[in-house]
Amino acid sequence: MEKAIEKLKEIGVREISKTTKISINKLDDIIEKRFSNLQRVRVVGFLKILEREYKVDLSEWLKEYDENFFAGSQATQEVEDVEHSVNNLDLDTQKQKDDLIEERKKQLISRKRFYISLIVVVVILGGYFGYKSIFMKSPSPSKHSPLPQQEHLTTPEESPAVEEETSQQETSNIEEENASDGLTEDVSDEAMSAPVPQDNVSKSEKSHKEQIVVIPNRSLWIEVLDLSSKQKFQTIVNTPYPIEVKNDRLLISFGHGDFSLQTNTGVAHYEKPYPMRFLYTPKEGVKQIKYAQYLELSGQN
Repeated sequence: MEKAIEKLKEIGVREISKTTKISINKLDDIIEKRFSNLQRVRVVGFLKILEREYKVDLSEWLKEYDENFFAGSQATQEVEDVEHSVNNLDLDTQKQKDDLIEERKKQLISRKRFYISLIVVVVILGGYFGYKSIFMKSPSPSKHSPLPQQEHLTTPEESPAVEEETSQQETSNIEEENASDGLTEDVSDEAMSAPVPQDNVSKSEKSHKEQIVVIPNRSLWIEVLDLSSKQKFQTIVNTPYPIEVKNDRLLISFGHGDFSLQTNTGVAHYEKPYPMRFLYTPKEGVKQIKYAQYLELSGQN
């Protein structure tokens, strides 16, 4: 075999590569016996080509390759066996740890269940005895409490003095009542004789007739425009809101129609998602108007 290798070295890997079309790297691995870089299936074909072209015997080379490959495989198998045993040891150790953790979890859960059950039992017993002590306890009369009738009992010696004091007190009360009745009658006569101002009566009746209360179902934007003075104000309310009205004509706008409107004629309920507009006049009261009327009355048309 050594003669065959020497012959191939003398020819040169470049020349052999040109003739056999085998790569230079593979030829160099064959000549230098780098078995780990070669696969047996391919190297057998390379050796047959070299034997045919250059009349050399490379059977010993293939035999040495097989011996080396077998020894390497055995060593690899031993290493794998060692690694497998180590892995099994690691797995066993990890399994023991997992089993220990699982056992501790089970113990912790059992303890929690025991304590929870104990707390529930204590609460139930406490509630039972509390209920029994409060609601099932029959009230017993106090031994030391005096009877109500005893408060009004008097001895025969005290009776004349008490009667005299009582009669004097009744006499004074009657005199005070007579005096107060006389004063009340005088005041009542004066009040009845005094004429009530007509303006006050008309104003009170008028203010009573001109009351508007907005009751929103949710947050509501309100705008009030006085058509006489052209003054307006805006606000946002969440609770019932009164609108002060006088003799003026008012243009009232709402951001949506989910509210109730209370007037002297009653309460009107609305459930509209869109804005609504109303006109108030002293003669006709409150009435709903359209958007075109609103623009015309507000001067925006």
